[in-house]
Amino acid sequence: MNQMQLNFANNVKREMAEQGYDTYGLAKKVSVYPSTIYRLIHHERGVSLELATKLSQALGLTLDDLIKPTFKRSEVDVTHARRLAELNQGGAEAVRYFL
Repeated sequence: MNQMQLNFANNVKREMAEQGYDTYGLAKKVSVYPSTIYRLIHHERGVSLELATKLSQALGLTLDDLIKPTFKRSEVDVTHARRLAELNQGGAEAVRYFL
């Protein structure tokens, strides 16, 4: 698997957890065998453009969203809080809130 496919698999796995899908539920929604989803999210197979499109639609995301590198949400929240504090001059409370 190349890095883009790894990103895709990791993001699908994360979105499944966030949206409450299990392997069977997502497989049913995109009309594939559950083993296809399992093998994808466990890095045992790549993804075709057709399957990538079906998965992105099922998860309500763009293909671009699903191929981006995965970031830990806490890192994104801290970065966002710091930027808000900079914009708000004296918004140090926002930074402490997210830390």
